[in-house]
Amino acid sequence: MIFTSSPTRWEQMYALPLSQRMGTPPDEVVQFVTQYNSSVDSSIVPATREVAQDFLDDARAAIDELPAQVRAHLESRLLGVFFMEGLVSSAFTTLIAYANGDLLGAIVVIDARTFARASANEWATWRENTAFAPTPHTQLNVRIARDEDNTRKTALQYELLHEFGHVIASASRFMPNWWKSATAPAPLAADNFLEQSWQTVSADDIQPLPSQDFELRSGISLYITPSLTGEQIPAVYDSLARTAFPTMYAASSPHEDFAESFATYVHTVLLKHPHEVRISQGGASVAVHERFWEQPRAQGKLRFFERLLASAPELLPRLHIHFEVAQLCNQIVDLAGTAFLGLAPFLRLSVESGDLRHIAQTLLGRLSQDENNAFLWMNASTVFYSIGEHGLGEAMQQQGLSLCHLYEIPAFAQPAKCRVLMLMATGDIAENTPLDCLLEFGAVDLKLYYVSEDAPLPAEIPEHDVLFLAMSESDKNHKVLRLLDPLLQHWDKAVINTPGAVPNSERNTASVLFQDVSGLQMPYTYRMSREQLSRAAGESSAIVFEDCAYPVILRPVGSHAGRDLIRADSSADIASYLPTLADDEFYISRFIDYSGADGQFRKFRIVLIDGIPFIGHMAVSSDWMVHYVNAGMYVDPAKRAEEAQFMHDFPAFAARHKVAFDAIHARSGLDYLCIDCAETRAGELLVFEIGNAMVIHDMDPPDLFPYKSEHMLKARAAIEQLLLDRMAQGPNSGKMSNA
Repeated sequence: MIFTSSPTRWEQMYALPLSQRMGTPPDEVVQFVTQYNSSVDSSIVPATREVAQDFLDDARAAIDELPAQVRAHLESRLLGVFFMEGLVSSAFTTLIAYANGDLLGAIVVIDARTFARASANEWATWRENTAFAPTPHTQLNVRIARDEDNTRKTALQYELLHEFGHVIASASRFMPNWWKSATAPAPLAADNFLEQSWQTVSADDIQPLPSQDFELRSGISLYITPSLTGEQIPAVYDSLARTAFPTMYAASSPHEDFAESFATYVHTVLLKHPHEVRISQGGASVAVHERFWEQPRAQGKLRFFERLLASAPELLPRLHIHFEVAQLCNQIVDLAGTAFLGLAPFLRLSVESGDLRHIAQTLLGRLSQDENNAFLWMNASTVFYSIGEHGLGEAMQQQGLSLCHLYEIPAFAQPAKCRVLMLMATGDIAENTPLDCLLEFGAVDLKLYYVSEDAPLPAEIPEHDVLFLAMSESDKNHKVLRLLDPLLQHWDKAVINTPGAVPNSERNTASVLFQDVSGLQMPYTYRMSREQLSRAAGESSAIVFEDCAYPVILRPVGSHAGRDLIRADSSADIASYLPTLADDEFYISRFIDYSGADGQFRKFRIVLIDGIPFIGHMAVSSDWMVHYVNAGMYVDPAKRAEEAQFMHDFPAFAARHKVAFDAIHARSGLDYLCIDCAETRAGELLVFEIGNAMVIHDMDPPDLFPYKSEHMLKARAAIEQLLLDRMAQGPNSGKMSNA
C-alpha cells in the first residue's frame, strides 16, 4: 500500500474515462516498486520508459472492450494502470491511501517488457510454465485466444482482468483485506465466494477446505524460482480437476483464487474466449483441461459472479474527486515558480471559495526575491486578474512576457494523444479560450504562445499537431488577427478557429449574421459612441437608435461577465448611466423579456464543438441579468434539481433548436464557440452573445452538483475528438470563413 503525500493528483484520476487512466507511473509508485523488488529479488531493477503508442492503443482497447458491468465495478475503484519494465511478475496491484489510512483506490502496474511482443497464447503459456522447472519430456501449452484474437491486446486484457479482480476485491465485503489481516469478513450472500474453497482457521490463516486441498498445491508459485518440476505437471492438473479452482494459480491463495476466477469468468463466459491447458509428453497430447465454467465444480463460483456483476458496485469511501482548499492553495504556491499553471487551478480554487488574495500576496512577496522567474510573473498575473486587480495583472503579464512568450501545460494523462499550439492574446483572462479548464484532466499537451504585432508567430515553431487560435474578438486583437490571417491560410497543420472567423463573434457582427434564421432570435446590436448616446439621452423619443426602442440593454464595448451592464427603460436612465463610466463606446440592443410563465429567467451556456451542442450549465434567477455565480444555484436545491433535469433532457432541447445551432456554426465559421442564450415563451432560441473565450469547466463541488461531471466529460471528449480528427485530416481541415 502507498500512503500518498499527493492525494489530489490521485483523486483527479477519477475524472478521466476508465481507459484513459494510464501511462508512466509517478515517482511514489516507482519508489514503491523498487522497494518491492528489492524485498523479493534485488537483482531485478525496475525502470520507467514511455511505452509506444501502439502498446497504449492495445491497452486502452483491452479496457474499452470489457463488458459494461465490469467497467462499472472499476469506475470508482481503479485509479490507474501504469507501465514499467523490470517487475518481478507480469503485473501487480496495490492500493493508494490517504495519510490517515482511508483508501483512495487501487492501481495496477504492468511490466511492459513482458508484453512487448508476446501474443496471447505465447504469453499465457510462458506464465503457466513459470511454476515448473522445465523437463524435456513434458510440455505445457495454454490457449486463451483463437487464431484471429491471438494478439498482444488479448494478452494484456487477460492480465488486466486478473489484476482487476484484485481491484474489485479491495475493501470489499466478500474478501479479506490482505493489508490488514487474513480474517474473512461477513459473507456477501449465502453463496459467498470464499466458502467455495476456503476456511478461516485463525485470524491470520485461511486454508483450503479439505476437499479443495491436494499434495502439490503448496508448491504452486508463479514467476519466482519454481519448487515444482515439469514431471509433476500431470499430477497437479489431475488434482486441480477435482476442485473448484479454475486454474493452477487460483489454488495458491484466496486472493489469487478470486483474481483468477474473476479473470477466467469474464474472459470465457462474458467475452467468449477459450481457456485451454494442454499437457504433452514425448510430443503426444495426454490431457486437455478446458471449459471449467461449464462443469458442476464451478457452479458455486458461477452463481457468485453472476450476482456480483448484476449488482451495483461496492464503492470505496471516496466516490468522487474532492479538493481540500488548503492543500490546493499550497500546491499552487509550491508550483508557481516552477511551472506555468494556466487558469484552471485558480478557477478551481475560486469555485472552492479558496483565498485567492492570500495567494496573490504570497506570490507578490516571492517576486521581490525572484525577479527573473517568468513562471512566477505569469502565474501571479493570472491570480491578480482573477481577483479583479487588472492593472497589476497586466503589468505582471508584461513582465513575464518580456522574459518568455511560450509556455506549456502538459497533459494530465501521459503520454498525450495530441499536441496543441495555442495562439494567445495578451491581456485579461477573458481574452482567450480557456481550453485548459475544459481539458483539465485530459490527454492533450497545450503550448501557449502569446502573440504580439511584432511577432504574431514564434520565431521557432514548436512541435505540434494542431494549431488552435485562442484569441477572442476585441478591438485590440483585430490587427494581430489580420496579420495572422494570411500566415495561417496555408499552415502545415490543421487550424481551429481561424483568424477570419473570430471577428464574427463580435456582438454587432453576430447580430447581423443570425438574422432570418428560423427559430432563432438575436436582436440587432448597435455600436454607439458616447456622443450618440448623450444625444439620445437628451431626447424624449421612445426610439433610441433606428428600431432600438426602450427598454434597451446597454454596456461598454469590451465589457464581459455583466460588467457595467444595465437595462435602460427611458432616456433618463441613459443620462444617469453615462457619467458613471469613462468608456467612449457602447453596445445597445433591444431588451426581450425571456422570463418563463413563473416569472423566472433561465439562461443556458452551451458549447458548440464542431457544430455539435453540449450543455455547460443552466442558471435560474428572478433577475433578468442572470449569472451563474449569483443566481443562487449553490444555495437552492430546487434550482439545482431543475438544472439537473434540463441537462438530462438536453438532447431534446438540442434537437428542437437544431436549425438555429446549425446556422450559428455555419455562419460564424468557428469550430469551437460558446453561446449564452435562453428560450422565449414562443419557443425560439434567444441568443445573447457568442464567443470563443467563455469558460466551460467541471469544477463545481460534486456533493452539490453530482449530475454535472457526466455532461462535462462529454464536452471534453468532444473537444479531444475534434483535435484528434483534425490532426488526422491534416492541413487546412479547419474552416477559413470570412463571413
